[in-house]
Amino acid sequence: MILLIASVFSCSSDDRPSIDPELFDTWTLSTTVFRDCNDPDLDDTIAEFCNDKSCQKLVLNSDYTYQRIVTTNGIDEISSGTFEVIGNEIQLVTSSNTAEIVEFSVTSTSLVFATEILRCTQNLVYIK
Repeated sequence: MILLIASVFSCSSDDRPSIDPELFDTWTLSTTVFRDCNDPDLDDTIAEFCNDKSCQKLVLNSDYTYQRIVTTNGIDEISSGTFEVIGNEIQLVTSSNTAEIVEFSVTSTSLVFATEILRCTQNLVYIK
């Protein structure tokens, strides 16, 4: 009987989904994929390169803040804000309160953001 009571009280009422700790890291955009397009000629895979002149990085911190660093012609443009994970979606909210919601998946080596754009699914593939 005591075991049953302990089991009941050990259950948590917090039904917030657990977040894969692999998500919290610095991610570098490696590939952009357009797939499942209405016009199959638009399906494409674009290799993204990161160097001193051009790069896109996303830093997701364990305190639920983020930075997006876009380097163009050697100049960094940094945007920042907070994020929330709800199921398989992540909502990025900038410091000016604009929100972007995307589906995502994460592994130990990759982070993929999926959105609908131009009647295609766009996958942004980031690596550590």
